[in-house]
Amino acid sequence: GSESTVIASSDSDEVRVYGVTEVPDAEVGDTNGAGDAFVAGFLSQYMQEKPLDTCVDAGHWLAGQVVRQIGPNYPEIELKFVPTADFAPTVEKL
Repeated sequence: GSESTVIASSDSDEVRVYGVTEVPDAEVGDTNGAGDAFVAGFLSQYMQEKPLDTCVDAGHWLAGQVVRQIGPNYPEIELKFVPTADFAPTVEKL
């Protein structure tokens, strides 16, 4: 969804809150599959042992690509994730 992504871990006293860049309404085709796309983007980076910030950034990016389509589809073009330079969470202590 367009609400923040929250990550907490049992080995830390921090909660990381990542804001989502909303896709303009005029560009949204269908939100079906956005959650699955987020997981796919996240795991694509997690499996490469990238930092959590990069994993969430990739999840947001791929979900943003999918919601611009009709149905739970990926665009016909080749997709390449490039991490956002200034993507960072708000960190809160428990």
